[in-house]
Amino acid sequence: MPENQIANKQKTFEQIKHTENGTEFWFARELMPMLGYKRWEDFHKLVQKTKESDFEDQTDHIRYTPKLIKTGKGATRETTDYQLSRFACYKIAMFGKTAECVESRTYFATQTRKQELLQEAENNQKRLENREKLTENRKKLRDEVYTRGVNTNNKFAKLEDNINLGLYTQTTKAVKKQKNIPNDKPLDDFTSNVELLSKSLSMEMTKINVNNKNLIGLNPICKEGKENADEIRKSLLANVSSTDKKHKKLLKNSSLSPLGLRHSPKGTLTKSVFLILCLQGLNA
Repeated sequence: MPENQIANKQKTFEQIKHTENGTEFWFARELMPMLGYKRWEDFHKLVQKTKESDFEDQTDHIRYTPKLIKTGKGATRETTDYQLSRFACYKIAMFGKTAECVESRTYFATQTRKQELLQEAENNQKRLENREKLTENRKKLRDEVYTRGVNTNNKFAKLEDNINLGLYTQTTKAVKKQKNIPNDKPLDDFTSNVELLSKSLSMEMTKINVNNKNLIGLNPICKEGKENADEIRKSLLANVSSTDKKHKKLLKNSSLSPLGLRHSPKGTLTKSVFLILCLQGLNA
């Protein structure tokens, strides 16, 4: 498609775009004539075909949105509509057979790729921030436990291995093997934002609870670290809404599998406090 036609398409489609809480979307009934369809029954079939196609997180891209319309004499009736992401608009255009659908494919493909690149840049920035926070919390934990008997690199490595065991239900070595990470490379260089955030919070929680409980010695501190990491993992999976498929999927993909919940001793930092922080980080 020539650049001038892409510019014209952009002007047309951007005019019917809606934005809510920073999220952009299009209503299917407003998009319908732009893609050359006159009958809702025909366009609705196209939307349904797109929903049934194999692409990830359909509910994030195509959301059923019923509307009430006036039918005369003050009466109203419910009518079907959908909120569509930019990617969903692109997929619908791909399945459509009209000339307008064909013309729109290049535009939506170009704009979708731009959005993907922007999201990738934002994710990379977030990862850098989470990595720096993890490094900071690791240092604070090391300083806290140094005078409590965890005063060598090997001992601290054992503590960190126990934290990883709580997060993954596997040792650091086993996690590296599963992820095909070389033994001489840090695990944290290959983990997701969710994993970095969870580990950082585990270390912060361990630091506070070691101090509150006045723990001394490698074994009790390692036990505390594993239990805190285990609690954070379970809390996240147990409390993320079942309707929030995006975060649920992220947690499952990062190998943070649920095994139940434990209760925190009185006076220690509880899972609910950290859960709030976790969810704030996930939504950031």
